[in-house]
Amino acid sequence: MKNYLHILQMRKLITILFFLCVLNSFAQGEANVWYFGENAGIDFNSESPTPLTNSQLNTSEGCSATSDSNGNLLFYSDGTTVWNKNHDIMLNGTGLKGHPSSTQSAMIIPRPENITQYYIFTVGAKVGDGEYGFNYYTLDMDGDAGLGEIVAGPIDLANGLSSEWTEKVAAIKGEECNTFWVLSYATNQFYAYKVTSAGVANTPIISTTTHFAIDRRGYLKISPNGKKIAIAHMSDDKFLMYDFNNSTGEVTNEINLPLETPANKSYGVEFSSNSEKLYVHASNDFYSDISSEWNNPNNHFSTLYQFDISSNITSNIINSRKIIDSRNLYRGALQLGPDQKIYRALSQTYNIGTPFLGVIENPENDGLLCNYKHDEVSLGDRNSTQGLPPFIASIFSQIEITSEEHNNNLITNQILKLCVGSDYTFNTENLTGNPTYSWTHNSIEINNTSNLTLTNIQLIDAGVYELEVDLIDNCGFQIIYKGKFEIEVYYPPIISNSLIYIQCDIDENSIDGITLFNLNTKISAITNNDPNLEVLFYASQSNYDNLIPISNPSEYESLDNPQLLVKITNTQSGCYTTGFMELNVNPTSLDNYNDIYTCENELSDVNSNEIISIGSGKGTFDFEVIRNSIYDIFTDPTIEVEFYESSSDSQLQINKISGINDYPNMEIFVRISNKETKNCISGGKFNLSVNPIPIPEGINENIILCVSNPRNEPQLFTVNLNGHIGILDDTYQWYFNDTEISSAIEPTYDANAEGVYKVVATRRYVNTLIDVNYCNGYNSFKVIESNLPLITQNDITVVDDSENNSISITTTNLGIGDYEYAI
Repeated sequence: MKNYLHILQMRKLITILFFLCVLNSFAQGEANVWYFGENAGIDFNSESPTPLTNSQLNTSEGCSATSDSNGNLLFYSDGTTVWNKNHDIMLNGTGLKGHPSSTQSAMIIPRPENITQYYIFTVGAKVGDGEYGFNYYTLDMDGDAGLGEIVAGPIDLANGLSSEWTEKVAAIKGEECNTFWVLSYATNQFYAYKVTSAGVANTPIISTTTHFAIDRRGYLKISPNGKKIAIAHMSDDKFLMYDFNNSTGEVTNEINLPLETPANKSYGVEFSSNSEKLYVHASNDFYSDISSEWNNPNNHFSTLYQFDISSNITSNIINSRKIIDSRNLYRGALQLGPDQKIYRALSQTYNIGTPFLGVIENPENDGLLCNYKHDEVSLGDRNSTQGLPPFIASIFSQIEITSEEHNNNLITNQILKLCVGSDYTFNTENLTGNPTYSWTHNSIEINNTSNLTLTNIQLIDAGVYELEVDLIDNCGFQIIYKGKFEIEVYYPPIISNSLIYIQCDIDENSIDGITLFNLNTKISAITNNDPNLEVLFYASQSNYDNLIPISNPSEYESLDNPQLLVKITNTQSGCYTTGFMELNVNPTSLDNYNDIYTCENELSDVNSNEIISIGSGKGTFDFEVIRNSIYDIFTDPTIEVEFYESSSDSQLQINKISGINDYPNMEIFVRISNKETKNCISGGKFNLSVNPIPIPEGINENIILCVSNPRNEPQLFTVNLNGHIGILDDTYQWYFNDTEISSAIEPTYDANAEGVYKVVATRRYVNTLIDVNYCNGYNSFKVIESNLPLITQNDITVVDDSENNSISITTTNLGIGDYEYAI
């Protein structure tokens, strides 16, 4: 009998020690199993969340779950029913005063310094036979052979204000050892109940706010560091943030965070694990009494917002608002996971869920860098609705890992792009309680110090780095902090050791060694035309050290600086290489090339259908022909010939001339460079000369030609057309109605028929001994016929001896032209 009692005592001691290890450990395992929605669930005990299909819970909104510190499921609830780890209804686990349509129907808290008991806090909803209110129940895991039992409750915490209570509840670890704070909200007051080993305090800490909640829906969340509160009053169009004192339970400093219409009805709320970013999922809260309209996904619209709350300046927080995602979607919860990602409940309407969750991969990052992914986590054949299970926010407080080479910024949960050959040091925050550290690389332990240094990084160093810190805090709790980041390793870009830029000094002072350089023309050669490479130039090492690049690389004046520092960076990886570029100034006198001549282009001027040449002042030049003529001079296939309108353009290699262009008389500058290096070899210039076109004289009005009457009589008249310019060497050619008059080659012509006469003048320009231009201009004359009127007695009709005497003339035979009549 004695031995039997001893065995029982030993078993009891082992059991007690087991529970002490579980309850005095405060890691993220408590949040490793979630149940929510339409019998949906996910398990975080593997590397990524995997769907669960064994849930008995079917809820449109409120839900809650808890596991032990090792991630083993203990029980879960929708606020009215509690299921044990075997998915059976827990003993006495029905009829709780939460509600599946309450936003946060239940919150589970372990009783401090107790190895078996938990509290379930419920908030109700007046849907069906439900009712508003705030209550709690006591659950003992010793009951029902370790499956758990509800042993007490409900205990009313509403202070007689049940009818005014909202659907919100949240919890956080207290500043004092072995304490929690449980918060809820009624009308315009926060109620903070302190939970200790003695139980739940009878008297709450009440903090009054300026907002009177009309809509009870929407989440209440506390930041993992216990310093901030965010609350969503959905149809009140209010999203508010407060300061929280986790020592006294007081709520202060209300800040209104406005959202954009139409999605300005806040619902889901969550903080990032470092407590510096705040997210809210808001909708347009569309409602209709017509079921087909209310259940139409196209009528619902949601937006996911981010606020940066790292600043204590209200205006900065408000102005930091960023839209992360907007789409047709119903309202939904946000919940921080043990992997420090934020998960988003996805529902098309109140009654139509979806088999996915959205996820914010990097909640600590600014704006879209937080990397939101829609429909990212599959729920198998189960559906998400509007709710996700809330947890004690403290369990998500992350270990802060920083990098000295990244300005000591937080890198926990980040992907770092590092460079081959570099050294990096990763530091952790200072922790009390004699912490022990374990660093792993791709799950293999590599270090057990607080800091991790990687030297001469190579491709093999890429992968996932995880840190686990185990300590006993000031309250005697074993706390396990976990953090991780991922490293991608890239080769830095290669830069040539012999970058030389030779420039011709072709400005006004070609021997002073000072000229202009267009450094940008070297970028393609430096980067080998890789669009992912960025090049910056620095005038000195000092400027490089002080991050002062050359501000005008396209017009850099050499002065007396023979060497520049060049930095080439891969914009995808951030890896960079530095080198030097030598600037050489080549004193250059401009070579004179043969001038290029062409005829002036003409502008056609149409005036009453009469056409005359008008000189444009410009000629057309084919620069490819000119280029080939210069290539013929050098006969060197390694050179490149370029044309510019000014010497400065030539030096900077901007506004290059090519192809066929129209120009007036002007000077053109030639740059001779090496094809590969673009370095200048020599410079030159030539003139473009435009030979004016000759314009024949003449009157461009209608010219009258008198003809016989009747017309069938021989033509006795002509009219002289004169296009003489006055230059003796000009030649002429006449045309009648666009047909050449072969014999008409004089400056004048006697026209004897009606029509359009055109005279083309040709002028010969002898530009050089071998270069002759023939330039043409023209004028046109319009000749119209007319003759004397022919009238006989038969054409006249006289009516007299009447009340209206008249004389009429028949005009058929009068002749060509317009006539006047008189008696």
